[in-house]
Amino acid sequence: MSAPLILALDTAAELCSVALWRGGLLASRDARAKNAHSRLLLPMVEELLRAAGLTLAEVDAVAVDAGPGSFAGVRIGVAAAHGLVIGAAGGAQLVTVSSLKALARAADAEWALPAVDARMGEVHWARCRCENGRVELLGGESLGAPAALGALAGDARPWVGVGSGWDAHNKALHAAAGREIPWLPGRLPHADHIAALAAHKLAPPAKLRGGGEK
Repeated sequence: MSAPLILALDTAAELCSVALWRGGLLASRDARAKNAHSRLLLPMVEELLRAAGLTLAEVDAVAVDAGPGSFAGVRIGVAAAHGLVIGAAGGAQLVTVSSLKALARAADAEWALPAVDARMGEVHWARCRCENGRVELLGGESLGAPAALGALAGDARPWVGVGSGWDAHNKALHAAAGREIPWLPGRLPHADHIAALAAHKLAPPAKLRGGGEK
């Protein structure tokens, strides 16, 4: 069986992006949207499919960034994803992916600390381990003041910070962690990473030699 064709959308931040994935990235598009996600997204999808010589009916899954992020942006992306699944009319599957996981993958590091600015002096954040393209949340996603990173006291793993939470609150996050943590300024979630993580979600479980599942 061939790998599923995945159409991925990301509108959770100021970057509007779309991607096509089938066993690897086929193509993607992005643009700084500010408040223009609703105007840019569907024309971008149409152009991407047309350039790839594909139609919406051929899409097996639509993956979307379900936040955390801009409330309006996430709502636009999720609504568009639902509409595209219906428009595909061939049993396409809807797959949701966390912004924090997408940022962790974008960090290109084994131990990632993605953080999204939640305004009001708070951040959405998580501890993630990235291995072979997969992203594992360690302890779930959290929302709180940057001081919550005090939970890293005594943790010597080589964490890398990424996301708008680090851009907005890097001094407070470093102070809470009690040590300097390398961070990657200006990184935003992107449909490329949403597509890759969705592909892992859709992949069948690996079979062990004894016939069981891994």
